[in-house]
Parts: sequence; structure tokens; C-alpha cells
Amino acid sequence: MNSFLLGSYFILITHLGRRLTMSDNNAFEFIPATMVTITEHQETQRLDNFLLTHFKQLPKSRIYQMIRKGEVRINKGRAKPTTRLKAGDQLRLPPVKIEKSIDISIPIEAWQKIEKSIIFENDNFLIIDKPSKTAVHAGSHIPYGIIEILKKHGQHDFYELVQRLDRETSGLLMIAKNGKSLRALQETDILREYSLLVEGRWSDQYPDTITIDLPLNTENREQGERHVVVAPNGKEAITHFQRLQTEGNISLLKARLETGRTHQIRVHSAHIGFPLLGDNRYNPNSALKAQSPRLALHCQHLKFTLDGENYQFESPLPQELKAILNKIENK
Repeated sequence: MNSFLLGSYFILITHLGRRLTMSDNNAFEFIPATMVTITEHQETQRLDNFLLTHFKQLPKSRIYQMIRKGEVRINKGRAKPTTRLKAGDQLRLPPVKIEKSIDISIPIEAWQKIEKSIIFENDNFLIIDKPSKTAVHAGSHIPYGIIEILKKHGQHDFYELVQRLDRETSGLLMIAKNGKSLRALQETDILREYSLLVEGRWSDQYPDTITIDLPLNTENREQGERHVVVAPNGKEAITHFQRLQTEGNISLLKARLETGRTHQIRVHSAHIGFPLLGDNRYNPNSALKAQSPRLALHCQHLKFTLDGENYQFESPLPQELKAILNKIENK
């Protein structure tokens, strides 16, 4: 391309308006520098966390690069990743090239299913008894999840996850309804207990109660998919296990999380020789694959304090997991 054509192409790009689809890739668009006013929902949030949410399509490395280089400004000044935002702050965001957002139609039936699953709600948060195979948010090959459904059909303008559950995991899911409550809950010590079915007779190898303290590399990938592994240089991860029942070659355990790493219970359990039933990622060659129609992991108990008030929620073991134990017991 000669210099005249190159210059013309540059002029075309810089004058096409607010959003530009790059001519060489229709899957991307260019968003120019913008100014954002911080709301009360976003107050006290760290700058890096705000940007990670605002630019969900961008890799973490690009987020921290734009902060480090001063591309992001708060009230015209440079800031650190840990800077806390205040209501009314003027945030200058740099121009970015991101994947095009696609408007997804969310059927009313999806909302009705989630609405029936809400077991508690007040002005600050709600608790959903999430069914298995329901995603908490959109992802690759998943057009929408619970968060997108709530934002489309719910009564409020703010819904954010306090804790995450894998798509295949069922049980108690907490969602904040305002920024102040989200940050308060994220800083609160929340008791999280799970029920799980694992392969093997637990009592043959371990006492009824043990603690697993093994660091996890949560960024590891296999064939492009997240595959968490135990690694010496990983993040601290502590899980407390307790055996509740053993039937045949299957044990029912309770797991209490001291840390909340991605796939923590699944990886810790598999690493010590007791993989979860129905776990196609960390137990793909299971001899008992036919026994479980789903991942045998269920968030059963949440307990915490917010604004001086104590809360406690329970969700019984789902019928399909009870049936696995009953079938073995009645043989």
C-alpha cells in the first residue's frame, strides 16, 4: 500500500464516528476514549476491579497495562490499580478494540425459571437455589446466564455475583443488588459448605475429617479450556472435608471452603484420590460414570453477617443425588 493510500485509510478510520467496525475483521469494533461518572453503586470499588468488569472482553494484562501507562485517569490524574473509586469521580477510559457485543434475546421462560428459584430477597441481596446445568453468567457458547436474565427481567438496575458456582454445580447462589452490599459481602467471612459424592470408600484411607492445604494454579489451560491443577507456585487453597456416609464404593462428604479458588473442591478431592461423580473434567475416565447424570456437587449452606444482622440459608441435597445413594443402599 503506497503512502497516499495509507494516509487516506488512516483518515477514514479517524473520522468514522463513535464506534467503528475494523475493516479487516467484522467481529471487532473500535470504541473511542470515553468519560464515565462513578455512581454510588461503584463507590469504594478498586479501579482494577471496575475496569475488569467494564472491559470484560479484554485480557487482564491489557487492563493493568492501561493503568500502568496512565491511559486511565481519575479526575485528570493518574491512579493505581488499588485506588478506591468515589461517587462523582470522573473516569477517563482509553480507546480500545474489543469484540462486538451481540444483542441476545432472553425468553421470559428463562426468567420464570430463575424467579421460582429465588428463596430469599431483600434490598441488598437475593439467594437463588440454583439448578444444575444453569450458568451463572454468559460465556463461550453460553449466550446468557442468571446475571443476564436478572438484568433483563429483574426489578433492579444492579445485579452482581457475590460468589460463583460452576454451571454443573447446584445450590445456594448469592447475588448483590447494590454496589455497597457487594463490597461489604466480598469483605465478609462467609461460611460456605458443600455436599458432594465421590468415588471410593473414604474411611479406608482417611479419617472422617481432614484438611487439604494445596495451592492451585487456576490459570492453567488444556486444549484451550481452564484446567486447574495443584502447583507449588499456585494460589493458596484450603478445603476442610468431612465424611458423612459411605455406600458401596461411593462416599458422601461435606466440604467447607476456607478459600474460594476456581474448581477448588473438585481439584482437591480428585488430587487425593477421591474424584467427584459426574465430573467430566477432573474425572473423565470414571468407572462409575453411569451412576451420576450430573456433577455431584451442591452448595448446601451459607452463613454470614451483614450490617449487624445474621443470615443463614440451607438447601437440601437434590433428589437426583439422594437417589444415587439410595440405589446403592437398597441393593
